[in-house]
Amino acid sequence: MTKQARPATPRENSREKTHGTNRSKRALPIEVASAGLFARRVNVRPPDVVYVKGILEASEGLGLVFAERGGDLVIAAPPDRQADLDELLADLVTEIGARIDADPRIPE
Repeated sequence: MTKQARPATPRENSREKTHGTNRSKRALPIEVASAGLFARRVNVRPPDVVYVKGILEASEGLGLVFAERGGDLVIAAPPDRQADLDELLADLVTEIGARIDADPRIPE
């Protein structure tokens, strides 16, 4: 007697690897993700990226960090927090030698 394959149950089907859509495989461009925000390009040593992200996370909604590669970052904040962000970035220059792009992107 030969065994016949039984149809897969919905639970078994859920174990199959699913492949995301093309959209989910691409990162959202920084320009789109930070639209409407005051943004600064910042360069730090790659090991300092985690430190910078931790500082921003602890700053209660001050800004978002977008990592491009290595230590190249874009830090974006709501327009009304621009002064607070600039103060924090000045501290990072002193503490870890961060380099800040002199040309901020101000939302229109």
